[in-house]
Amino acid sequence: MKLKNKMLFLLGIPVVLLVAILIIVFSIFSSKIVTNSGYENIYNLTKKNVSDIETFISEKKSIVTTLASDLSDSNISNKDLEKKLINLFEKYNKEFDFFVAYEDKTIVSGSGWVPTPDYDHTKRDWYIGAMASGKTYVSKPYVNNKDGSLIVSIASPIKKGGKIVGNIVMDVSLTEVDKMVKDIHFLKTGEASLITDDGSFISSSKYKANDNLSTVDGGIYSDMFKKIVDKNQEIFETKFDGKDTIISSFGVSGSSWILYTKSLKSEVLESLNQLLF
Repeated sequence: MKLKNKMLFLLGIPVVLLVAILIIVFSIFSSKIVTNSGYENIYNLTKKNVSDIETFISEKKSIVTTLASDLSDSNISNKDLEKKLINLFEKYNKEFDFFVAYEDKTIVSGSGWVPTPDYDHTKRDWYIGAMASGKTYVSKPYVNNKDGSLIVSIASPIKKGGKIVGNIVMDVSLTEVDKMVKDIHFLKTGEASLITDDGSFISSSKYKANDNLSTVDGGIYSDMFKKIVDKNQEIFETKFDGKDTIISSFGVSGSSWILYTKSLKSEVLESLNQLLF
């Protein structure tokens, strides 16, 4: 090999190595940028959809809180109260039931509902929660005996002379919330689920209402559940159905609910592969 060619060859080696190093560095740097961007998009998507559910809850709580304020320290008779509740029931197209549950265990309903003799509302979650907090309270979701739908009861204390004498209650169907959650789709297979802080499902494409994330499928998602309810864990990687999955979760203000989205890591990084190759 001629000296000139040999020198060019020797000089070329560092250049090739430098280019190779730059390509590797660029690949790693690009990978981090795209990965972070993908995670940020999922985080923002989850946050946005949480906001929609919070609006739903906030609107219903506002209705009940206003009613409680109107009824507190009023001298309305049970007959006039019943008329008021009937008007409310019809105003909302009979989708939401309204009733007043007093401390003496009597009930005035707007839908004509008559409790069974063994019904004791003072032992119900919504009654205990509102009485204990003195504020508008959203119950845990439960199955409505009338039609089998999932509902919550939103209760707000009625006061007389500063003392709580009962609660105005609005039974709210969660059908609309279920639709909100099931309409969340992104990437190819990304979707969302809504659970309570104890893991019970409110909405899921795979599990039924009141199935529990910590115990379904033999409890294989118990660790994931713990991370979701941990307020310090808003986005993390885990295994779901045996696949690398990214989970993003947010608590729903005004309730004990948590919305979480899940997406395959391979789908999130697909844009990275397209960029690099």
